[in-house]
Amino acid sequence: LVEKCPETLTIHLKRFEATARGFQKVGKHVRVPFTLDMSPFCIPPKPGDPSRQSSMYGLTGIVVHSGGMGGGHYVAYTLRGPGRWYYFSDRSYSASSAPDVTKKQAYLCFYKRLPLENGDRDEDSDRDDAKSFATEG
Repeated sequence: LVEKCPETLTIHLKRFEATARGFQKVGKHVRVPFTLDMSPFCIPPKPGDPSRQSSMYGLTGIVVHSGGMGGGHYVAYTLRGPGRWYYFSDRSYSASSAPDVTKKQAYLCFYKRLPLENGDRDEDSDRDDAKSFATEG
């Protein structure tokens, strides 16, 4: 269990596997959630603990690798405001969308901890913040 969740959470998805012939890229689609509840992996805070922090996270970006083991290219999709997703590749960028992000094979996922407004809030309140943080469609 984690005692204290970080402000920014980075999740690395294993996209390469060892086979009898060497390594190969794993092309399986993994659904990346726009909100992530880390509470099942955290030590619960003591009642009335003033340092209590949210265990809810909102997706702020992903990195995608295209190509194979011999070479390829990395691009990023980032959230730049409520529901405003952008695609970045080297020297270019363009507007994207949450539905487009859900179709990608993420390699790295970046999450930002969602805030607690006060110490009396419960997990349902955190989920409400998460819905407004990153709109799925």
